[in-house]
Amino acid sequence: MTDQTAVGFGQRVTGGGETPVVFEVDKGDVNGNGSLSDAVARANAKSANGKKTKIVIKAGVMVQPRGTEHLVTAKDLTIIGESGSLILSNLFKFDCRTADNIILRDLNFRSASSSSEQAPTDSIEIDGTRKRGPIGFWIDHCRFEAYYDLNVTSNTKDADGQPPLLITVSNCRFFNAHPDGTDHRNNGALGIHGFADDDHPNDHDRARNAYATVCRNVFDHVRRRSPRSSEKTVVHAFNNVLLEWGATDTTDQVNGMDAGNRGFLIAEANYFYAGPLAEAISVGTDDAPGNLTVHQDDAVLKNVYENGATIAQPSRKQIDINAIYTEMTLTVPVVVAMDDALKAEIEAGVPLAPNITKIPAPAP
Repeated sequence: MTDQTAVGFGQRVTGGGETPVVFEVDKGDVNGNGSLSDAVARANAKSANGKKTKIVIKAGVMVQPRGTEHLVTAKDLTIIGESGSLILSNLFKFDCRTADNIILRDLNFRSASSSSEQAPTDSIEIDGTRKRGPIGFWIDHCRFEAYYDLNVTSNTKDADGQPPLLITVSNCRFFNAHPDGTDHRNNGALGIHGFADDDHPNDHDRARNAYATVCRNVFDHVRRRSPRSSEKTVVHAFNNVLLEWGATDTTDQVNGMDAGNRGFLIAEANYFYAGPLAEAISVGTDDAPGNLTVHQDDAVLKNVYENGATIAQPSRKQIDINAIYTEMTLTVPVVVAMDDALKAEIEAGVPLAPNITKIPAPAP
């Protein structure tokens, strides 16, 4: 049974709650009654009138590719997929000027060829660059096959008077069948990104304006960013399993976890099994150094490195992540020591491929 409470920074997220207005997606059509587009539009409208909502993608429905994004402005919203449902080449874009308190659960994403006009580069984008709500987002028990760019990305920058964007990503499976393939050569799993001010491109973020908890996920043959932090965003990644990250072709970006461009990454009790790349965690250098906190000598918090994976060393500013949770009056997550039993438990707890016949295969 899926846990009903998030851990970490998204722990206050309740979505549509227990008695939402429900919209069912019972057709895979791009538009029209019963489509995902229609359900999103209805949820946005209901939310504008103060209603909590829930979108349910019914069992066995295969949502067809859509060239334009689903712009989600609703708050207090749950989007859930029933058994065997699949979303093909669709993008949810959440506008945090209004979108807040969002649960995404049991959703299966697959991308078509990047050469198609109906192939968005991402599957979930959270836009908190202009405004942010106080509660956040929880992405749980979802399955992501490789999109061209990122499966999940959040974007923030300094905004006067705005709370930070809060996110939890848990119990998800990120998978790329062809990390060297043409259509997936830029694929990354999860990016928590900050940006410079549009009017002052050299004036980078001074405040920590996004916090993400990334826990109990499996990143399987993903080319890069599993996950990544940048521009003073804070990512707490614990009890994740990373399998054979990167690619043999290194002309484009390849990495496992990544603390990039002034980002803060706290990596605790994760499992790294190397494939094409040995470096488990990359850290930005030169004029945009990253900040990595790891615990080599702590029996519980230390990462596990196998198959030649290289041990990541702490760098620059170290973060007391428990203190940050406490300052935000959030419950501090329990990090469990990584061993073979926990690895097996995490792998068993993430979604497998949806049980639908005649699903288009991922493009190589």
